[in-house]
Amino acid sequence: MLIHITQKLQQKLHVPTVTAFPMAGQPHQRWYANLFRANRQQYMLTTNAATLYTVVFYGRGVKDDVTYGQAFKEALEQQLLSDNMGGVYQGLIAPCIENLVFVKTADRSVLGSMNDMVRMLILHLEQRDSPAHLVRLGTFLNETPFKTLHWKYPREAFVEFLQKEQQ
Repeated sequence: MLIHITQKLQQKLHVPTVTAFPMAGQPHQRWYANLFRANRQQYMLTTNAATLYTVVFYGRGVKDDVTYGQAFKEALEQQLLSDNMGGVYQGLIAPCIENLVFVKTADRSVLGSMNDMVRMLILHLEQRDSPAHLVRLGTFLNETPFKTLHWKYPREAFVEFLQKEQQ
């Protein structure tokens, strides 16, 4: 699985990135990851490159590629279960999530959408006194239409993509 990481996240995880990597492979195996802060708390945002389907998890305790992989795996599984797509996780994601390859970011439109997501999350998190449930934050993002997707919702785009994959 390819994880395109920002420089900020690369510095936190202390992982080398591959500068040139073929974009071959299934779109469900290409993700973008970013690090942000809200209310003095670190969060990580990981977004599917093709559909903008997103998971949010805490950055605290994530210090290298191994702990990132574990946190991402748990967050993605919880988000997919919350969206009634647990079978997708078992069938498509679980077999390839153990093998993460970190590469530099390549698509500015995905990064632009992720920056919009970060701004929405910061506003959402700072307006609430109690910490939000992270799966709810992911659901909030996945139920927000994005111009990159021609105003579709990331959750809908992910489901459509998966239906095409199964045909």
